[in-house]
Amino acid sequence: MKEKLSKLKNDKNLIRIIFIIGIAGILLIFCSTLFDSEKTEDIDSFSVEEYRSLEENRIKEMVESIQGVGKARVMVTMENSVEQVYSNDNKVKEIEPAIRGVLVICSGADNPVIKETVLESITKALNLSSDKVCITKLKEE
Repeated sequence: MKEKLSKLKNDKNLIRIIFIIGIAGILLIFCSTLFDSEKTEDIDSFSVEEYRSLEENRIKEMVESIQGVGKARVMVTMENSVEQVYSNDNKVKEIEPAIRGVLVICSGADNPVIKETVLESITKALNLSSDKVCITKLKEE
C-alpha cells in the first residue's frame, strides 16, 4: 500500500491534473461570486422610501377619485423595510414592507358618509384594520 502511494506521489502527470482541477475549482468559485454581486446591486436599488412614496401617491389618487372627497393629502408609515428572501435555487424574492398606518387629510372629511367611504376603501384596498387609518378634515385656505 505504501509503495502505491509513493508511486502516485512521484507521478508528475497525476500531480499536474490535481493542480489543474484545483485551479479550475477556485476560478469557478470566483466567477460565481461575481454574478451574485450583480444581483444584489439590483436589489439594493429598491428602497422603503420609494415604496412609501408610491403607496402614498396611489392612495391619494384613489381617495381623490371618490365623489365628494375633494383635495387630499396622504401619509403612510411603514412597519419594516424591504425583506429579501433567498430560495434554494439562488433566486431572490422581495417581500414588500408592511404598512403600519395611513393618515388621510381631505376636504370632504367633515361629511360622515364620505369619511366612512374613504375609510372603507383604504381598509379593504390595503387589508388594514380601521384602527390603523385616520381620516381628518383638510384646513381651508
